[in-house]
Amino acid sequence: MTHALYPERIFDGESWHTDTAIVVNGDVIADLIPRTNLSSEISMMELPGLTIAPGFIDCQVNGGGGVLFNNEPTAEALTRLVDGHRMTGTTSLLPTVISDTPDIHRAAAEAVIAARSAGLVEVLGIHIEGPFFALEKRGTHQLDKIRRPEDADINWLKSLTDLITLVTLAPDVVPPKTVAALADAGVVVSAGHTNATYAETCAALDAGLRGFTHL
Repeated sequence: MTHALYPERIFDGESWHTDTAIVVNGDVIADLIPRTNLSSEISMMELPGLTIAPGFIDCQVNGGGGVLFNNEPTAEALTRLVDGHRMTGTTSLLPTVISDTPDIHRAAAEAVIAARSAGLVEVLGIHIEGPFFALEKRGTHQLDKIRRPEDADINWLKSLTDLITLVTLAPDVVPPKTVAALADAGVVVSAGHTNATYAETCAALDAGLRGFTHL
């Protein structure tokens, strides 16, 4: 079914539009056209005083809606988290679990899988931030949770093939061969909470590092 939305203004990601209607065909935005060019056969909803813009995609969401994901790594908590962020324009996100025990990290991944299976499409995957960090750059991450990766950790991260998985780690703690193994398995590797030198960072980039969570 085709209909139109007529807000006070529209931001398309690059430019602002006024006196413009959004033509929606089913669940797809089909066109932006001047209000005066809109066919009278298309039903229109006027939205005075409102702005329509693309939704935000947030890659680091530790909590929301009264939920801290580390404290409540469940699918039910993710529903509340998503609802909290939707109110301020975030339409998709990566729930983020910070440095913690392996059990908490695994529970968080299972919660994301369950939430997505239940239809919570706003949850794109998971961001595992830590615990393979430089102690002197740990920030809010608890000292007793920071550690170096073991084979079991890497094998588990590589097994998350059904999820978009973003992992933040310190290139001065995790060697390039491990970064490469994660990247080759489809994990998006990002640097953060790191004391890496320029050379160490370049080596990680050559191995498959894709970005920087904190720079």
